[in-house]
Amino acid sequence: MTGSPRHSTPGIRRGCFHRKRLAAMLLVVNCLAIAGPAAPLPAIHARLEGSEGRGDPDPNANPNPDPNPTPNPDPNPNPDPNPKVRDYAPGVRIDWQEGAIELDATVCLREGVLELLACSPQTREHESILAVHARPMRIYQAMGLIGLEPGSPPRYDSKRGRWVEASGEALRLEVRYRGEGVEKAVPVERWLFDSKRRRIPGPLDWVFAGSRNLGNGRFGADVDGTVVTVVDFDTALIALASVHSSDNQLLWLSANTPAIPPVGTPCTLLIRAARPAAIEVELTAEGSLRLFGKAIRFAEVAHMYQDRAKSKKLASGDVRVVLRASPVVSGATIELVLKSLVRAGVDRVSIEVRRGDPETDRKPG
Repeated sequence: MTGSPRHSTPGIRRGCFHRKRLAAMLLVVNCLAIAGPAAPLPAIHARLEGSEGRGDPDPNANPNPDPNPTPNPDPNPNPDPNPKVRDYAPGVRIDWQEGAIELDATVCLREGVLELLACSPQTREHESILAVHARPMRIYQAMGLIGLEPGSPPRYDSKRGRWVEASGEALRLEVRYRGEGVEKAVPVERWLFDSKRRRIPGPLDWVFAGSRNLGNGRFGADVDGTVVTVVDFDTALIALASVHSSDNQLLWLSANTPAIPPVGTPCTLLIRAARPAAIEVELTAEGSLRLFGKAIRFAEVAHMYQDRAKSKKLASGDVRVVLRASPVVSGATIELVLKSLVRAGVDRVSIEVRRGDPETDRKPG
């Protein structure tokens, strides 16, 4: 999902950022009355690292200190290896440096159709790959603290007789786990399988829907366990920006069993703002690629893809390759091109195919 370009004037960008951060903080404060006390945030003095000694001198300081003092033992012999990641609430950590939320989770399902990617324990484990340990309200608060802006979950419009898609800030979701003796981090899309198109989906349009207040101090996602949904739930905390029915006959995603570790595997679900960096190329009916009207080889697209990720310090899954194909391009041609790009070094989950007029087409859900 691509957004509108941001203004390049530094003063305006800083002002927008502070207004956005303030609005998000106010949303969190409003929720604290519902959720109760949480773990303390990093102390203010921790953000002023290096400022010691800039104020008034200590009146009790020894004017003639020992030139060879005995060093005090280290009160923390095992310091935190990653001090930028701080606990916020049980099962929730905030990575202040990366602007990410880390959620403790456990694999609870490896096969079958899905209505959620992640749910709360003892709620919807029969239709969700992950069970997230944290209370959804705490996740909402943590997301607000790093400046993410909620929108609204999917809702049914009775006047129009149809569902309205979710809205909110675009997100990128990854899952980190230990498999085959090594640490792995992959886009969550790799654990999904599009049952209609018979393939792993490309990057999906996750948004911070924000759930809703049910009244009497009840937070919708707390009640329903709807942490990350892939069909229409009107209490979803994180949802897709497209309508997908929850009717059993219309469920479109299933678990990609070969890619998912065993049930019970502990993992971390990572949430952060999406940082789109799309490379858009035209796919001709003959199966060749064109960029800005000129022919380009598969290897050149792969080189651009890898270079974009390195230069912008992004994970490969953050960089999308968009193939714009006219309606006359056959499905067989598209599949051949997809295989050629993967062989050249482009991650399949990063490739998206769009058909039709580039100005009017819309990314499929």
